[in-house]
Amino acid sequence: MGYALTRMVHCLWSPASVTTSETVAIFTVRAGDRILWCSAMPLVSASVGAVGTVSLGDTAGVANYIAVFTPTQAASPIGTLIAGAASNLANSGGKLYTAADTIKVDFIYTSGGVIKPVVKFHIAVTRESN
Repeated sequence: MGYALTRMVHCLWSPASVTTSETVAIFTVRAGDRILWCSAMPLVSASVGAVGTVSLGDTAGVANYIAVFTPTQAASPIGTLIAGAASNLANSGGKLYTAADTIKVDFIYTSGGVIKPVVKFHIAVTRESN
């Protein structure tokens, strides 16, 4: 009987522009991969007065891994671990991909701001099949 290896994928993300919404693929998932868990940690907060949100998802939904959070010092202080608890992680087995997909960061800009937030995402992946 073989043992599954879990690998950690670490991705740094910052929006291309602090005043424009975007959805960006940060990781490619192969058919047969299972995402077990994920988290986010703000490393740089958006400007005071900036209003925008960040979430982590896949093609099925932009917030299927990490629900919407606001990357400001008041709402999500630097160094705070934000656990993925959205629909893809609602069961203990995570999500098994039967077709290739991408994990995406969704940034919705609302108003204000001159400092771009920086967030580090951690994604635990195991291989179910070749």
